[in-house]
Amino acid sequence: MTVVVTNKASNLAATLFYEWAERGLCEHMETMTAAALHYGTPTIIELGVRTGVSSALWLAAIERSGGGLLWSVDVEEPHGGYVSAIIGHPNWELHVSDDLAIADQAPEADILFIDTSHSYAHTLAELVAYVPKLQPEGIVLLHDSNVEHASAEDEGNPWPVMRAIDTYISEFPEWSVDHTTDRYGLALMVRGT
Repeated sequence: MTVVVTNKASNLAATLFYEWAERGLCEHMETMTAAALHYGTPTIIELGVRTGVSSALWLAAIERSGGGLLWSVDVEEPHGGYVSAIIGHPNWELHVSDDLAIADQAPEADILFIDTSHSYAHTLAELVAYVPKLQPEGIVLLHDSNVEHASAEDEGNPWPVMRAIDTYISEFPEWSVDHTTDRYGLALMVRGT
């Protein structure tokens, strides 16, 4: 079977593995795509855009599914070739803002993807603010969960993303986590086991 890709984000995502092979996100392309496709026409909240690599992946999955919405937030204006190639995509709503300041504007979603500051306090605050936006069967994916020291704020307290997840789960025990231990890590949070 030959698949012909005609959508801009899908074409762009097809190049990501080769151009970003040394970046940790490419290790999770299949997981992210499968998660999005699982929901049919998914609504995805993406916290952290930066250069648009994850945005291109999510939009490619939305294109493959035949519809959906990517609702993204970054505190800085996203930049780079990936963003410029997908800006204006009809399924992408991009906000340049503090993600915690506009959490109330987020749609109900199937997937929450967090790849922002990687600090303990900020990650925990994002979980508290955005997890309630998820549908009952929704999931949370957190990139860089295997990074020992992400910010000066967490110096002396390693593994800030995993500590934030553990703190959140201690308050909301209906959630469980599965965590990859590759270079950067990807944590998957689900309700139940």
